[in-house]
Amino acid sequence: MKLFYFLITLFFLGASTGADAKNIAGGSDSLAAKPTVSLVYFTTSPGYTGAFLQWRVSHTVGLQYFVVERSFDHKSFKPLAVVNAKSEQPVYFYKDEEVLGLRRKAYYRIKVVEAAGTVPSPVKQLRPIE
Repeated sequence: MKLFYFLITLFFLGASTGADAKNIAGGSDSLAAKPTVSLVYFTTSPGYTGAFLQWRVSHTVGLQYFVVERSFDHKSFKPLAVVNAKSEQPVYFYKDEEVLGLRRKAYYRIKVVEAAGTVPSPVKQLRPIE
């Protein structure tokens, strides 16, 4: 009998449905934490010893690491390296020595990984030094 009164009370007091409980618990995309770190800039430049990548993030709070990726067809990106994030360091560098001597375009992107999720950078094209 107590269960009956409990259920009636919940009904009349406007208790949360299962969907509402999921939203309150953070199970809904609408309330889930969104990534907050963004790239201020991302540049690539060719060099005689490899490709040089440099990027700057908006802030470092919650930042975990970066995944540097490369593609030769602008479609299939493969991870090259993981660059660990450091607090209070907004600017990062990476040198890709594997492209040294290659005579074709390469495409790069950076995946910013933070506690709230992952955000990919725009793709940057790099032409080899002739």
